[in-house]
Amino acid sequence: MLIPIDKPTLKRKDMAAVLQTMVDDAIGPGIYSSNFLTSLGTLLNTPSYSIALRTFSDAIYYALKALNLPPSSTIGVSALSPYIYKTVIERLGYTIHIFDIDEETKSVALEELTIHAHSIDALLLYEPFGILTPTEISDKEIPIILDISQSIGNMSTSGEQREGIDIFIMSFEMNDIISTAGGSALIINNNDMASFIKDELTLLYPYIALSDLNSALGIIQLANLSQNIAKRQGIYSVYQLAMSRNRHTPFHQFGIDQSIQGYSFLLIVEGRVEEAISFAKKYEVSTTLAFEQSIIKGQLEKYELYPHAIPIVLRTLRFPLYPFLSELDVKKVERVISQLP
Repeated sequence: MLIPIDKPTLKRKDMAAVLQTMVDDAIGPGIYSSNFLTSLGTLLNTPSYSIALRTFSDAIYYALKALNLPPSSTIGVSALSPYIYKTVIERLGYTIHIFDIDEETKSVALEELTIHAHSIDALLLYEPFGILTPTEISDKEIPIILDISQSIGNMSTSGEQREGIDIFIMSFEMNDIISTAGGSALIINNNDMASFIKDELTLLYPYIALSDLNSALGIIQLANLSQNIAKRQGIYSVYQLAMSRNRHTPFHQFGIDQSIQGYSFLLIVEGRVEEAISFAKKYEVSTTLAFEQSIIKGQLEKYELYPHAIPIVLRTLRFPLYPFLSELDVKKVERVISQLP
């Protein structure tokens, strides 16, 4: 039986929290949603205005709306960003500028951003698989929305990476660090932006807010976050050692000022990707291309535009890594990584 690539970090006993909301007649948005946001604010060490929403597309949409930009505005994103960014940006009538990535940071290439900064009205930044955004990007005095869906729980030892961010967004889907069985959150650090979006959502909020059913799961997830991250880090360390015995390139190249949060384990395959996938499947290990749904998925022939991002999109494999992996399954994945052709 194949080891699945993803598995939600939910236990049977966690469902008791959901049942309690039904006992309390608290199915819609209410006290559980409020408590979830309070816990989230504590984790992120921010007292800012926050809202929990039912879909990630809503979080992106209202984050962009909060910037109060004119219709002709241009939003900058990295080439590794998820395709949903494009869908929402175009829905708002904005133009997209897709930047190639820096080979080391996997974020927007700083040199390219410097050249085009005058024509960019805002940045929507993705932190791929736990890699934090370089501090230099927030020095550009461009409004920044930061997607921390895959990096939440990962901290810089310097503590500087979170400064200069206007809005945080995060998704709570099955394969995210925090899962509420669907949903998202929006945290606004700018008072003017917060006031604007409060007015925008005055009448809409009851219809798009995350329910107490989902929020109850989120509260449990936050309570267990440190324990789950510790498990992820332990498994990551095992895989990292196994990786040193093969010829492939690690996707994560953490500096001394970043911790390893263990959201996922990725390898940039030096040989044939199809051969690597077949090899893993032979030993009952699921793998998948990490950036199948990237914003440039329809432009993979344009090497002149994205010379660093395209090889990453085409050759980066993701391996199973989540707290509920059994010891036997970890050993299976470890073996595959160490012997990957």
